[in-house]
Amino acid sequence: MVVERQDHVMYKDSHDELAFVVEDVPSLIGARMSWKLAEKLTLEVVLTKSSLNPGEISYEGNSFTVHITPSDLADVEPGYYLQEARVTDPEGLTRPVSKGKVYLRQPITTGSI
Repeated sequence: MVVERQDHVMYKDSHDELAFVVEDVPSLIGARMSWKLAEKLTLEVVLTKSSLNPGEISYEGNSFTVHITPSDLADVEPGYYLQEARVTDPEGLTRPVSKGKVYLRQPITTGSI
């Protein structure tokens, strides 16, 4: 599996979908996917998503999408974070497929426009 660097900008009040492609496999059937967001300096994990939890990660073919809601980020302070997406194949081997930075921004306005 190839490790791809992906950086993202997210807003605390937005729904985000982070897409990842696993280049060297034809399908993710039988695999487990996970995604973590961690403090940049302490590496303390502030958010975890898993394909084992319904609605958190979806997949099709060799790509998967992490679904993030405003409630996921309610207690996370704006700033820079590190992210990592991992895949565990059906044989139980776990590998990172993406690493990068996330800049979590505070929205200028809150609520509906």
